[in-house]
Amino acid sequence: MAPPRPSVLDPGLEKLAHFTLDIGASVFNGTRAAYNQRTHRYKDNFVNPTKYTFFLSARDGINAFANRTIARQRPQPRNGSQLGDWLDRRDHDRAPIEGARSPEWLNAYVWTVNQIGGGFNSRRIVRRPISPMELATIDVPEPGTYDIELRIVTDDNRYFERTMRITFRSWFFASMGDSSASGEGNPMVDGDSDDHSLRGWPLCQAATFANIVNTVGGVVGLPVTISMSDQPEWLEKEAHRSLTSGPALAARRLENRSARTLSGRIHKLDVITFVTVARSGAKIETGLLQPQGGASDFKGIGQIDELKQTANGRTVDVMMINIGGNDAGFSTVLANMVAEDSILKPSLSELILMGLLRLPIGGNDAAERQKIRDRLSVAIARGGPIEQAFDDLRDKVNELITPVTGKVYITGYPIWLFDTRDANGTLGFKADGVFSGPDMDVTGADYKAILAHGQDLNDLIERKAGEFTWIYVEPSQAFRGRGYAATQSLWRGASRSCDIQGNFDGTMHPTAEGHGEWALQYAAAIRANSMT
Repeated sequence: MAPPRPSVLDPGLEKLAHFTLDIGASVFNGTRAAYNQRTHRYKDNFVNPTKYTFFLSARDGINAFANRTIARQRPQPRNGSQLGDWLDRRDHDRAPIEGARSPEWLNAYVWTVNQIGGGFNSRRIVRRPISPMELATIDVPEPGTYDIELRIVTDDNRYFERTMRITFRSWFFASMGDSSASGEGNPMVDGDSDDHSLRGWPLCQAATFANIVNTVGGVVGLPVTISMSDQPEWLEKEAHRSLTSGPALAARRLENRSARTLSGRIHKLDVITFVTVARSGAKIETGLLQPQGGASDFKGIGQIDELKQTANGRTVDVMMINIGGNDAGFSTVLANMVAEDSILKPSLSELILMGLLRLPIGGNDAAERQKIRDRLSVAIARGGPIEQAFDDLRDKVNELITPVTGKVYITGYPIWLFDTRDANGTLGFKADGVFSGPDMDVTGADYKAILAHGQDLNDLIERKAGEFTWIYVEPSQAFRGRGYAATQSLWRGASRSCDIQGNFDGTMHPTAEGHGEWALQYAAAIRANSMT
């Protein structure tokens, strides 16, 4: 038997030794797989990992060796509607080019992972005929610094090897709050109203009429149910939680789980575990501190306790909070402003006729609107109920935060609901759609009141953040001039909400692009204050 040929370093194999590393799954894919919709709980091994999986791939080398340009990783998307497509395209970019595969004379890929300053080391040899032989996984026990070496070996014992050093940190991000935090109006996968049913797409397009009928139907116990040909996909449908919310997108922008030898030899990575307990309709007291209540209260506990249950001992490095709007009553302000105080006086048939013909339903709402303004002034006042609720919240939140290094980020609300810009760029006011009749109009005076009270609420949130040593995140200025009636609005329209999620709950919530802008504000603040 002939002795084996001695190992020979072959520089001609240099391109074939390029490789990539991905640590675990992304926020988007990882969180989707880690949440059980039946039990309404995150899996504990997701929140408290006992290992981190290195997904290793030499497909970059296969592509390079085939004398083809390796696609650069695509820039991350700015909004949630583009996220799934971006992940698919990224994975496609890393796949072998058509017809390219490991050469027949390649005998093995030898992967070695050594922890720097620790005791972990592991080797994985993948030989032909295993297919695909260019892939491997190795589990490491903890964050830290690791050297990853790939040696490729041919049938005649030629070889080439390449090493990449990575340092990765592990972060725990959490989000709590109201519908702005949950992602209301932005399912992870849009539903589709039924084109062939009068209770489907046609009713969604007649949003004003549908709202009137739904209001009356709810009073008499016969609310309208939109007919859907495809149901929307939520992370948690009972709370309208979506991974296309601003906080989730911020976490996705900040995480960096991937490294490529083509990009250099030394890489610093951040692995983010993201959870959300936000729920549409939440207030500070009834929602965060205490159970939210109602027929759809699927947990029976507040978000603070839900997060404590979810974390199971792990402390939060970055807490994102969006809350206060429902406490101030802004969730119902618009509805009250556009609702006639005598809406139930006509008969149902008269009401439907008025809706179809777009006739005024009643008289003057001035008294009702003044009540709203008075109530907002009391709620937002210094020392008022909202400020007291924030004081109650502070200690409960701080108990969940990582000592010394953990930080809380709380955002104000983009209040420019009806901003538009003319051809000269001048800001103005415009309301249309469900906010323009019949008798469902928001006036210029209404809007001034909304802006004034909205700014008061933001000022209160910013002041409390300063008192608590929390970090206040300014609302994105991108919302200026892109109100509900603007050509490129950042607010979800009533008809579109109905079409994609089967109800009008998403109306006047940020669109996917709006959440993307919100995410940029969050991400910039977190990068500057936590992830330096």
